[in-house]
Amino acid sequence: MENPQIDLLPEELFTGSRNKMIPGWIRFFSWIFLVVGAFAILGLLFGILGYKFSISLYGLDTQEPLSAVGMFLVLVFGFKAVVAYGFLKRTDAAITLGLIDAIAGIVICLSVMIFSIFWPDQQSAGFFRLELLVLVPYLLKLKKIKTKWENVVDA
Repeated sequence: MENPQIDLLPEELFTGSRNKMIPGWIRFFSWIFLVVGAFAILGLLFGILGYKFSISLYGLDTQEPLSAVGMFLVLVFGFKAVVAYGFLKRTDAAITLGLIDAIAGIVICLSVMIFSIFWPDQQSAGFFRLELLVLVPYLLKLKKIKTKWENVVDA
């Protein structure tokens, strides 16, 4: 007697629509980064007016929005918002921008981890950045669907 195998992710599920290619967890984070990116840009405007706020990502944090770290983080959040918009609107460049986002995030995380080992004043010295647990699967998923994404034309 044959034991039929059930394919939990059939190939047909990923053909015909870009929306079906993006998993729910990427869509969820896209909405978050779309909102946070808008707030980061608003925060920059408030920083120009003299207000201070906390901004943090990938182990970098600051209370000064107009500092080098603050401006860098606003730029990163802004880019993440653009990528999120691309995913949600299923644009042609979304996967390419997402790959850049994932690779840059991994590089920043690893750099902060390495830097924190050699910088004794850092509170996070030697800690593993948990963001990597999301960034690596994000990168792998985008690499997996890149070709299909490029070959599907969504209306």
